[in-house]
Amino acid sequence: TRLMGAGEKPRAPGMKYRHYAPKAPVTVVAGEPSKSAGYILDHAAPEDGIICFDEFVPLFTKRHEMRPVMNLGPSADKAEQARHIFDALRSFDHTAVKAIWAQCPDAAGIGLAIANRLNKAAGFHIIEV
Repeated sequence: TRLMGAGEKPRAPGMKYRHYAPKAPVTVVAGEPSKSAGYILDHAAPEDGIICFDEFVPLFTKRHEMRPVMNLGPSADKAEQARHIFDALRSFDHTAVKAIWAQCPDAAGIGLAIANRLNKAAGFHIIEV
């Protein structure tokens, strides 16, 4: 976290402090959950970390390689996702993952806040499927 310099003014609300981002680069995949899960499965390397909704965990752990996977909560439970998002991102800081792929909830209701946190952690590297 970096504090603003003397005389420096934030360019927008929320820019006073740098938002938390894990050590590994994050790619957010937004869209219908089964499509975003399929995209991640097709594009993530076997050693990449995965942040996904609960119902897709088996998709990423059933193959021979055991990917590091953190679950966000059920795709329909945004309150649960909001509780898990930072722990999921931080959990990879103590691993050797070179990249993190994250499913993103739709932006309805509290999903917008979760999506904003994910997008900021990803440096706005977002793929729409």
